[in-house]
Amino acid sequence: MLWWPDMRRSRFVLDATDFSFADATVNRRFVSQMTLRRGEQALEIITPPEKGSIAPRAAALPVVAESAAVVSCEVWATVRDWLECSGRLCGRTVAEIARFARIASPVFAIALGEAAARRACEMVWEQGGPMRHTSHLRYPLMPLEDAAARSSQAADAFIAALAYIADLDPY
Repeated sequence: MLWWPDMRRSRFVLDATDFSFADATVNRRFVSQMTLRRGEQALEIITPPEKGSIAPRAAALPVVAESAAVVSCEVWATVRDWLECSGRLCGRTVAEIARFARIASPVFAIALGEAAARRACEMVWEQGGPMRHTSHLRYPLMPLEDAAARSSQAADAFIAALAYIADLDPY
């Protein structure tokens, strides 16, 4: 979910999205710009201008359209990471999956929660050796639990992860 400068909200599907990254300027401040295209839809998102530095070189950079959505640096980096990995979760840590859950739709957040639970199970089983004791499945999910405190989508993911491990955890 993105908040626009005029306080509108919008969603943009990242699946099968073409994207490009560039440096740009807003009021002579550097910003990172991401242009997303999916079919007829196009969206520009930028990092907060107030966090960008002022420099003479900024005059030579393209100026961002006023209609661009401003997102936090953390959200910008998460969207970029998601697009660059083409949405693959293989080899991702629970913390990385938790980051993705914070920007996911509620339905996809549930799928990410289950993926985080599977990753947590793998971590516990790798450490447990042949006994494969599953009593500590909540510990690897702590990054997702922390993200749940700041995001309703991550909270959905955390609940889904807990439901997934409920049948596995004998305690």
